[in-house]
Amino acid sequence: MGEYPDAYVSRALVNTHLSWRRRFRRREHPTAAPPETAAPDHAMDLSDERTVLWAAVRRTPQHEMLGVTF
Repeated sequence: MGEYPDAYVSRALVNTHLSWRRRFRRREHPTAAPPETAAPDHAMDLSDERTVLWAAVRRTPQHEMLGVTF
């Protein structure tokens, strides 16, 4: 606390208030229906997407693959 007890108390109150507001904002809000989710394009099956992705990975030059992690 030191020489300025009023500043300490004021800062503690501000921190408590901000902490409460942040915690309140993160709360989940129930809805009548679940939110929409992204669905894969029906024209391309997931296994087809995976095949296309790995084909692109195999075409990538080795010096560019150094930063890629799987």
